[in-house]
Amino acid sequence: MELKDVAVKYGDFLALKNINLHVEAGEGLVLLGPSGSGKSTLLRAVAGLTPVASGRVYIGGNDVTYLPPDRRKISMLFQDLALFPHLNVFENVAFGLRLRHLPDEEVRKRVVWALELVRLDPAQFMSRGCTSSPAASNRGLPSPGRWWWSRRSSSSTSPLAT
Repeated sequence: MELKDVAVKYGDFLALKNINLHVEAGEGLVLLGPSGSGKSTLLRAVAGLTPVASGRVYIGGNDVTYLPPDRRKISMLFQDLALFPHLNVFENVAFGLRLRHLPDEEVRKRVVWALELVRLDPAQFMSRGCTSSPAASNRGLPSPGRWWWSRRSSSSTSPLAT
C-alpha cells in the first residue's frame, strides 16, 4: 500500500496534508496519535470511505484513488462492531460470505482459515469480550491479507489488532 501526497478536506478544513507512506506486503503498520490527529481519516481515505482531495492511493501497485470502497478489496473494522449475539463465531464470520452466495465448502474453508488466524473456537457464542476477533475475521475474508482496524488498543482482544 502506498500513499503519495494524499490530502483530505472536510469543507474548508484540511484534515490531512501531503501524507506519504509506503507499506510492503506482509508488513504491519500501527497509527498512533491523539484523538483528532487524523488516524481514522487516513484509514477511511485508504478504504475509499472518505474521498481524497489530492494525491494518490495505491493498493497492490494499483491506483485505487477513485475506486469505490467495494472495488478496493480491503476491509476496515470500526471500533463499534456489528455482530449477531445469537450466532456462534463460525456463523458470524460466515454471514457475509453466505450473502454473496458462495458455495458451502468455500465458506467453510475461508471461515476456518480466518478463525485459525485469530485463534478462535468456531463453536463459541458471542460475549461482549470476544467480539473484535470474529468481526475482524469476517471483514478480512473477502481479501485475506488486507485488513484495517480503527479502534483503541485498550479494547483489543485479538492478537492481530493494531
